[in-house]
Amino acid sequence: MSAQPYRPSNGSEGDAFMARWCFKCIKESGCSILMGAMAGKSPKQWVQDESGPKCTSFQDHRRETSYRCRRTQDLFK
Repeated sequence: MSAQPYRPSNGSEGDAFMARWCFKCIKESGCSILMGAMAGKSPKQWVQDESGPKCTSFQDHRRETSYRCRRTQDLFK
């Protein structure tokens, strides 16, 4: 199965999608894709394949920040 356009069928499904993708994305606060979806448009970046729905423009915010204080000991070694 190739990727098909994805549009949540209801508000709960949309909330789950945004919690999984949008709210963990580095672009969340200024994302034109999310803003377009909230305005009723179907983003071409939102697709569904055999693994489920996803955003093809997703960038994990955890990869962008790896702050660690060099003066604080690690809790787990």
